[in-house]
Amino acid sequence: MLSLLWLGVACVQWEAGDVDGDGFTAPQGDCDDLDRSVGPGKREIWYDGIDQNCDGNDGDRDGDGARSIVVGGRDCWDDPSRVPEEFQVVPNQGFDQPEALEVFPAAEDVWYDGVDQNCDEVDDFDQDGDGAQSADHLQQDGSLGDDCDDVVSDVNPGGTETCDGVDQDCDLLVDEGASEGTWYYEDTDKDGYGDPDTSLKTCTPLSGWVTDGTDCDPKDETIYPGAEETCDEVDQDCDSAVDEDAIDPLTWYEDKDGDSYGVPLNTTEACDAPSGYAEVSGDCDDSDGATHPEASGTCDGLDRNCDSHSDPDEGLPGDTAECYGLSCLDVLTLQGTTLPDGLYWIDPKDSDNAYEAWCDMSTDGGGYTIVKLATAGTNYAEDAEQGCALLGLQLFIPRTEDHLLSAWAAATGTAAGGTASDDYLAIMGIYPDSEGATCARTPLTSSNGLCDWVAGDGGGFWVSISTTNHEPDGDNDVSSSMAYTFDKTGSVTGYTDTPYPGAGAGRYICSATDK
Repeated sequence: MLSLLWLGVACVQWEAGDVDGDGFTAPQGDCDDLDRSVGPGKREIWYDGIDQNCDGNDGDRDGDGARSIVVGGRDCWDDPSRVPEEFQVVPNQGFDQPEALEVFPAAEDVWYDGVDQNCDEVDDFDQDGDGAQSADHLQQDGSLGDDCDDVVSDVNPGGTETCDGVDQDCDLLVDEGASEGTWYYEDTDKDGYGDPDTSLKTCTPLSGWVTDGTDCDPKDETIYPGAEETCDEVDQDCDSAVDEDAIDPLTWYEDKDGDSYGVPLNTTEACDAPSGYAEVSGDCDDSDGATHPEASGTCDGLDRNCDSHSDPDEGLPGDTAECYGLSCLDVLTLQGTTLPDGLYWIDPKDSDNAYEAWCDMSTDGGGYTIVKLATAGTNYAEDAEQGCALLGLQLFIPRTEDHLLSAWAAATGTAAGGTASDDYLAIMGIYPDSEGATCARTPLTSSNGLCDWVAGDGGGFWVSISTTNHEPDGDNDVSSSMAYTFDKTGSVTGYTDTPYPGAGAGRYICSATDK
C-alpha cells in the first residue's frame, strides 16, 4: 500500500512554486496559481469575469480596443465568430460588410449601409437628424424613407416652405404657401443695380432682375451707386457729382530726366499728366535718362534697371560674361583703374562667346592676357596657333623678362586654371625667320640683331639673355617652335630646335595680340 502511494505521488511532476500544478508559476504568467483552469494557453470563456488564459482580456473578444456591452462596455458587436442580423449591410448597394473589429464607439460610421459602426444608436438612414429617413437610400427590407434631402435638417416632410427655391416639405413643389415676397427691379445693363421705374414683387428670383433699384443710368453698366469715378465728366456713382475722388490713372510721378519713369516720393494728382510728370514710378536716378526700371545694363557698374542688385549686364568690363573686354588690356583700359591679377571675362572676337582668362594686371603696367589650354594629344606650333585662333588669340609670346616670369608663374600654379606645369611653356610663338636660322650662344631677344628668330605677330619678344644656349642641329623650320625648358625660378635654361613640325606639347598658353 505504501509502495502504490509512493508510485502515485511520483507520477506527478510538481514545479517549485506551481501551487495548482498546471505547469506554470506566477513568474511564468499564471495569473491565478490556485486554479488549474487558469493559466497561459487555457481556453478563454468570454465575458465570465475570469481571465482563463491570463492575457488580461476577458471583455474585448474582437480585439478592437473596446469592451463588449455584455461586460458593461460600449462595443455593440464584439463577437467576430458571427454577423448578427442587425449588423448586416444593405445588400446590393455597393457596401462592404464590416467585421466585428470595425464596430466600436470610436469607429467612423458609414451612412446608409444599415450598420451602426460607432454604436451610437443613431438612425443610419437619418444623417441630418431631423427624424425623417432618406428617400434616396434603400434599407435592409427594401424600403425607402421620405426625406428628400437627408443632409439639410430643415428639409423633411414636415418642413416649412420659404421663398428660397427649395422644396422644404418634400412634396415636389417649390415655395408653395410661402407668405413673404421680395421686390425686384429690372437690371438691363447687368451692373447689379436695377431701374427704379421698372419693378415687380415675387417669391422667386427673376433672371435679369435685382433687389436694388437705385441705378441712375439703367443702360450703362459702368454707372451705378458705388462705382469708381473716372476722369470723363460722367457721374459714375449716382451721387449727382462729377469726377469727385476719381481713381482712374490719376497719380503722376515727377520725372526730371524725361525717361518716362518718375520718383515715387514726388507725386501729384490730376486727370491729365502735368508737364514734367510720368505715369509710372520706380526711377532710382531721376537725373540720368539711361537709368530706369526697364533700362538695360551698360557694363558701367551702375544699377541701371533700379532693382537694387547688380545684374549680369550691370557689372564693369571683365566682371561677367555679359560685361567683357576684348582682352585683359581692354578690361584694364575700360575700367580705368588699378586692378589685381585674376580671372576676367574677355571675348577677343566680340562674338557674344565670352570666357574667363587670367589677366596679369601688374607686370609692365598690366594688361597681359594668359589662357592655359591642354589637349589629349601632342600640339605643335601650327596646332597651337589654330587652337588659340579659335579663341581670338595667338600662341604665347613673352614680351619682356617680367612677362615671361609672370606666364611661368601662371603655368606652374593653379590660380589661372588648369594643372600646375611648366609644360604650358614648352612651345611659344617664336619662329626662325628662315630655314636653318640660328641664335646660338647669343641672347634670344628681339633686340638682338644676330638672332634670326622673330615673334609670330612681328612684335617684340624676350626669351633669354644667356649666351650659353644654342640650337645643336640647325634644322629648324620657319613654322616650328623650339622646345623650351625652365629652372625653378622661371628662367629659361635651354631651347632646342627640331625638324618640322618642331617641338610638341600637350599643353600651351594663348595670349592677346594687343600687348
